[in-house]
Amino acid sequence: MRALLILMACMGVAHAVPRTEVDCMVKILHAESQGESIEGMVAIGQSVINRSVRQNQSICQISGVSKRKPPMSMLAYYKALAASLIANASNSVARGADSWNTGRKPHQPGDITRIIGGHTFYVAKAEQ
Repeated sequence: MRALLILMACMGVAHAVPRTEVDCMVKILHAESQGESIEGMVAIGQSVINRSVRQNQSICQISGVSKRKPPMSMLAYYKALAASLIANASNSVARGADSWNTGRKPHQPGDITRIIGGHTFYVAKAEQ
């Protein structure tokens, strides 16, 4: 799977999205998806995109996420995944979620869409 993601990035996907958005997604994916399968990482990435749409902000500006640069040995992997997620903007794994947390209960009111590995994915209810 790692080779497939890198191949996708090399086929031009990485050039179709702004570099700064890819760099921010890389840091979010590394910080937020520790210990997750590729499915969990994809769901986190899709949820990041959904949150940026909900908050009407770029990926770099969204709130409530941790960011940490991955080690150089993993950078190409994370960049390929980030670029692919941004370019394809699918919701097939996250099922519309814009939030996630570790454990089985959302940190804020919302409707759970999936539980993958150690993360619960949900659509946060709008603040009133």
